[in-house]
Formats: sequence, structure tokens, C-alpha cells
Amino acid sequence: MCDASNVAISGICMQRENEEDPNSKLYVIAYASRKLLPRERNYAIIQKELLSVIFSVSKFHHYVYGKQIEIKTDHRPLTWLNSLVKHSPRLARWSLILQNYDIVMSYIKGNEQLADCFTRLTD
Repeated sequence: MCDASNVAISGICMQRENEEDPNSKLYVIAYASRKLLPRERNYAIIQKELLSVIFSVSKFHHYVYGKQIEIKTDHRPLTWLNSLVKHSPRLARWSLILQNYDIVMSYIKGNEQLADCFTRLTD
């Protein structure tokens, strides 16, 4: 799970109890978050959300590389990532980084997003 706000980005690495069963219980492996740099605070929300994905995938690289991973985000446009790269060179560069991974992007409601608590920091 990945999330972004105007202050921070975060990600939670989780693993299913039974890899074959998509409805099995999820267990947390690791948490990661960081505050946004001043220049990153000026990014559009789609760029902040994708930055949280890039941050999470690079942080958990040793867990996710070479495996199919599902990224759950509360920002629906990220599920259409391939059509977004025509609009921004930054999104295109980040999309190229994500091509190294076998990613399935899925939408999750904001109130079900666990990574939200790490991005709701105050200044």
C-alpha cells in the first residue's frame, strides 16, 4: 500500500498468508515513510502519489524484485499509469523505473488505506 499527502509519502510492504488465495489475510512486513522535500511539495497530486510508489518499491526492492506485486493506492488515476506518461516527462521517467517490476496497480478506498496514517503528519 502506498499513499501521499502534501507533507509526506509512505508505503507498507505486506504479504498474504496464502499466496494462492487472493482473499487470505495480509501481514505487515515493513513500514516506510518520509517527509517531502520543499520542491516535492510543489508536485501535482498524481506526481506525489507516483513518488510514493517509486519510494516504496525502491525501499522494499529486496522483498519485491522478481515477484508479481500488487500496489494498492487510493488515487484512481494511477491505475491508468500507461496513459498518463504522455503528459509529463517526470511521470514517463518514473514509469520506466517501474517497468523493472511486475506490478499490478489496484484502487482501494481512502478509508481502507492503511498507509494513510504515515502521511498525515503535521509540519
